[in-house]
Amino acid sequence: MDEFLKENYAERIREHARIIEEAEVELFKAEANVKHLRANLMREAEKKGVRSISGQEVIADATDELKEAREYVGVVKGKLRGEITRLEATKTEVEVEKTRHVTMRHEMRAYGHGT
Repeated sequence: MDEFLKENYAERIREHARIIEEAEVELFKAEANVKHLRANLMREAEKKGVRSISGQEVIADATDELKEAREYVGVVKGKLRGEITRLEATKTEVEVEKTRHVTMRHEMRAYGHGT
């Protein structure tokens, strides 16, 4: 594989890795936000007189705010999964390109066009 292709693939892999890293950080923050929000909503329910944990959880889980926070976690997970899939596709392209070059070298040797 020539140097241009190697660097092109390396750059694409580095870019995927950067996006994956950002998505993982965003996911951790989104999950932490869900936990924090749920705890605050449960505390508010307790202040309103709901004593049981299960009752507090039901009230917290029924809010639109928590639903939206959980949906955002799903969006970030989808973004992360998509980028990981694109990274794997790039790796597959690299392997296909390597195989193509090896095959070409073997064919050139077999037919007397190489060393």
